[in-house]
Amino acid sequence: MSFRLPFMIISLLLVSMLLVSSAYANDTPRRAIVNSLEGSVMIQEAGRNTSLPARVGRELKDSDRIITGNNGQAEIVFEDKTVIRISPDTRVTLESLYRNGSDRADTTVHSGCRMRHQ
Repeated sequence: MSFRLPFMIISLLLVSMLLVSSAYANDTPRRAIVNSLEGSVMIQEAGRNTSLPARVGRELKDSDRIITGNNGQAEIVFEDKTVIRISPDTRVTLESLYRNGSDRADTTVHSGCRMRHQ
């Protein structure tokens, strides 16, 4: 009998740790990085009215907006190696980079051409 109690306590602790870590994983944002740029590309950070020039290697955050000019193109790479290419004269918002169980990121194209996913 004395063996059962420590075994049950350890088992309960392990299960609790697994549940907490899986819940945390769903709240962890996916990484999105500006991989390449051509021409005029701006980033409008979430909650800001102004935009700044994009730069290769910049990490994008949840609800950031990518704005390409008439000669601009951008390539964004996610941590799972998914690539989106954004055409000239396009506005795209990374609506949700948080894991939602399906490892998807939601994007919204406000104007311009559709993006190509790879």
